[in-house]
Amino acid sequence: TARQMEILNTKLRDINFKTASAELLPASFAVLDYVVNFLRQYPLLKYEIQGHCDSRGAVDYNLVLSAARTGSVKAYLMSKGIPDSTMAAIGYGKSRPIATNATAAGRALNRRVEFHFIETQVDYSALKVQEQMFRDRIREMKIKGAQY
Repeated sequence: TARQMEILNTKLRDINFKTASAELLPASFAVLDYVVNFLRQYPLLKYEIQGHCDSRGAVDYNLVLSAARTGSVKAYLMSKGIPDSTMAAIGYGKSRPIATNATAAGRALNRRVEFHFIETQVDYSALKVQEQMFRDRIREMKIKGAQY
């Protein structure tokens, strides 16, 4: 339900990474384990893992870093048995802020991971192509801590 996704995305605010890295901080694992349990309840659904960042830093680097971070989230979920075929990991960089970037608190809100339902097979296929393009860019840029 929409309420369940809202709860899930609220909990996802506790997923954090090392600075300038896609390496998950250990404190994130409890939240990711909650996500694993959530996803196991709905094995037929597909999800887009979205990565977002604040406006500081180079636009292209932040876009690829946000994708690398979602790749790390996806790799963790896969290590717990969630199939690749149910997820696409996509970075959006600073393009979708939810708060002002003029304050530290706003920037912190903009640095986030979200999950969204993928409604159609066409959307899923397009996202998987985009995910592969991000993987190639992550490798080229040698993002620290990246898993793909």
